[in-house]
Amino acid sequence: MLLCVVNKAPRGRYCTHMTSDADAPGLTAPELAGWLEYIRGSGRGVGDPVVNDLLQRVFVCAQALEERGDDEARVFWVELDRGTFEEYVGEEDLDDAERDEVRAEWEAYCPDPTAWFQISLTRYRGSVSLGINSHTVAYTAADEPAAYRDPRLREVVEWVLSATQSVVEQVRADWYNGYVAANLPYRKRLGRIRRTDWWAIHPAERQWHLRDFSAAEADRLVRLGVQRHDFKRLRFASMTFLQYMKACRIAYRAAGVEGADTYTFKELYGRHADGRHDGLLDLAPQSAEQFAEFRQYTGHPWEILAGGNSTHVSLYPVHDDDGWYLTVAGSSAARSVEAARIYLALVDAGFPVTLADHAAVANMLIGADDIGIVPEDVPTAYCQTLFLGGDVNDFRHLDPDTATATIERAYWYPLPVVR
Repeated sequence: MLLCVVNKAPRGRYCTHMTSDADAPGLTAPELAGWLEYIRGSGRGVGDPVVNDLLQRVFVCAQALEERGDDEARVFWVELDRGTFEEYVGEEDLDDAERDEVRAEWEAYCPDPTAWFQISLTRYRGSVSLGINSHTVAYTAADEPAAYRDPRLREVVEWVLSATQSVVEQVRADWYNGYVAANLPYRKRLGRIRRTDWWAIHPAERQWHLRDFSAAEADRLVRLGVQRHDFKRLRFASMTFLQYMKACRIAYRAAGVEGADTYTFKELYGRHADGRHDGLLDLAPQSAEQFAEFRQYTGHPWEILAGGNSTHVSLYPVHDDDGWYLTVAGSSAARSVEAARIYLALVDAGFPVTLADHAAVANMLIGADDIGIVPEDVPTAYCQTLFLGGDVNDFRHLDPDTATATIERAYWYPLPVVR
């Protein structure tokens, strides 16, 4: 647990001079980690003219490296020493209890002798942006309120300039890439692991995910994904709000929600849906014309089980040249069982229905898909673009308690080569 409050200035010293060695004693890993924690809570560091000049110099130095990505991006790793506890405490006079608290903070920020920081530099329309560990911490800007300026930013950017100079020298000496590949901790890397292997390591997560979803249900889900060759014959010539309400009632029963058999439809919808019906609940129950006109609306009326951007379940009415059908969408791990059961129940009830991302949901529920392992500084959401092919939709960090078993079973992507 980090004992340093986010909006409190972190402890430690900051370098006041430039060096040619990224591990020089001007800045230690816990100090930098503490400042990064602080800057995440207080906003980006906007530079004064000195910082602006330093950032431009950093980027000029980094131009010796090959671009990686858009906006002239340069990305590389820097290893920084933890330093001593006495350096972190500085000249503060602490009693024994305070000293123990600060030592716990120091160890939490950097539990190992060294820590790794990913530096990213981009330039867009002349403005240079600096990121450390996937978070933008500084950018050049001519006219920004002084209140947003962090006086320690200058020292951090001086360190980045020194670190960049060192990395350029290391790459030229053909030393950097081999050292990083051999020493960068796996918690900073990108990997993927088969879900069945993840479940074997984390059996409680398998139980959380599948609950009482049976092997027979999973087998039927897989078979339906292959066998629904007659789907085009299973269409409605028209659809009304009354038909949609009946489908939703079946869906709520399949999902096992409260009141599925006793509440009115509007009560069910009000309790479990997104809530923004945008007029759906006001349609005439048996008017095919009103429903056909309303279906063009692009708001949130179809989100019948509320959740976040990717953790809700939707039941969409769809019309094409063959008629009307429904689509169940809910491919997150947290909602996959509910989505699968809703789909199976609607099939049993004779509704023309598809399951969005059918193969992905089925594979998830039999453990045949992959879980993405993302670096510890990357949030475990919306990481699809990190994985080529877009076939990974569930993400985790490397769990320290099961790291060895996970490292052995996972596939780890090669680190990008810096040239």
